[in-house]
Amino acid sequence: MLTCSIDLRAQAQPWQWCEQGKSWVRGEDRIRPLAHAALEARAVTDGSTTLMVVRERVAGRPSLLRSTTPVRVDSAVYARALQECHDWPLQGICVEADTGGVRLCTGLGGVCPLYLTHRRASDRLMAADGPARPPRPPGT
Repeated sequence: MLTCSIDLRAQAQPWQWCEQGKSWVRGEDRIRPLAHAALEARAVTDGSTTLMVVRERVAGRPSLLRSTTPVRVDSAVYARALQECHDWPLQGICVEADTGGVRLCTGLGGVCPLYLTHRRASDRLMAADGPARPPRPPGT
C-alpha cells in the first residue's frame, strides 16, 4: 500500500503533499502511496500532528478525509478522522506523525501487511509493500 523512508529523530517541518513525486514529504522524508484504482490516499492535520492514510476504497461511504494534501482541521475533526480510520471496514495503513515521532496503524484487525526495517546508523524507518528479498547472485 505504501513505501516510505522516515527519519525517526524529532522533525519540526510539516508534512506536505508533493504532486510531482506523488508522495507526502517532510525534508528528506517520504511516504509514497501505491497508485492503484482500488486505493485512496488521504491526509489531515491539526497543525501539530498529521494523519496520512492509504486504504482500500469503499464505494458510497462518506468520509471526513477527502484530500491528499494535509488539510488543516481543529482537534475535534482530527479526532473524528482518526476514529474513521480505525472504523474503516477494509484494509488500510494510517501514519500519524508529529515532532515526537511516528505511529503506524495497519488495517482491519491490524493485519494489513507492512514490511518495516530500521536503519540504526541513520535512525530511519523504511517500509515497503512487499518483503525484502535477498540480492540475486551474479549471472542470474
